[in-house]
Amino acid sequence: MIYLFSSSKHDDVFNMPLIEFKILKETIDVSKYDLLLFTSKNAVIAIDKISKEWKDIPSIAIGKESANTISKLDGSVVFVSNGYSKNLSSDIKKI
Repeated sequence: MIYLFSSSKHDDVFNMPLIEFKILKETIDVSKYDLLLFTSKNAVIAIDKISKEWKDIPSIAIGKESANTISKLDGSVVFVSNGYSKNLSSDIKKI
């Protein structure tokens, strides 16, 4: 038996999540933002549960999993970063 200590689920593995995600904010006004930056797929899932309006705002994704989740939930990915902060600020300026 293989035990995986992660929130990710995989076939033939017993999943034991170490972190439980709980949404603390029930509403959010995203209308004042021009761009959203998501650092994880869990952040995308959380905002989607709070409000669907985020989908109208272009998004930057840190990593492919974040980008995939944004796209899967019908959001707009304008840039995918590899996560290195050295380049992130200059990449955002180009958008």
